Amino acid sequence: MRKVLFKITKRQLVHLQSLHHTDAEIAAVLNLSSTRVYQLRKKFGIPIYTIGKHNRSRNRFIYTSFIENNIPKIELARTYGLSFKTISRIIDSFKQEKILNDNKQPRLSKKSDSVNG
Repeated sequence: MRKVLFKITKRQLVHLQSLHHTDAEIAAVLNLSSTRVYQLRKKFGIPIYTIGKHNRSRNRFIYTSFIENNIPKIELARTYGLSFKTISRIIDSFKQEKILNDNKQPRLSKKSDSVNG
């Protein structure tokens, strides 16, 4: 027996993604397979739902709590209801971002140093 096909718009899929986040959860609502939801997402050019982009301030607070207040990762994971691995990824991404931003700072050339010197 063939499944009955129905049309879903990009707008509807984006809305469902904002409510249910994962392809599997969306699939359960639509009574489809998660593979089919994945295919529709790709067809419409909808990226995978990412928590990090939507919780930037929370992630920054986690990073500063770890770096400045020396709060252990496991305690941060319990506090925020995240896995240890997710906490590690958040901290690592902010460390990497800081390294990249530090490298973008303009450097004084030796010539300007000797003029001011």
